[in-house]
Amino acid sequence: MDKVEYLLKELSIEEAVSIITGSDAWHSTGVDRLSIPRLKLTDGPNGARGDGVSGETSACFPCGIALGSTWDVGLIKEVGINAKMSEFHAAMGLAILDDMPIILNRRRQVSE
Repeated sequence: MDKVEYLLKELSIEEAVSIITGSDAWHSTGVDRLSIPRLKLTDGPNGARGDGVSGETSACFPCGIALGSTWDVGLIKEVGINAKMSEFHAAMGLAILDDMPIILNRRRQVSE
């Protein structure tokens, strides 16, 4: 059993829910007894947003699709280095919800 599987097995329902609901708008909740750290998230898809609390500013980059279409590995590494300086652990991105019946007008909303 690898470490991730072990940790998932050891988490209580309350701890698992706590992790996915987070401690505030930009941080997950850590679980001290399993040495799971609190993680800092940032809003995507175009860079690292400042959190509005610490005074950190935003760093805007082209979205992943635009960066990937350049085929410029050096550019992508440079963006990664700049993003890492923002000290976040994961960037949230767009959710593609076109196939959900409740979001029937999604394509039209994006184009407008």
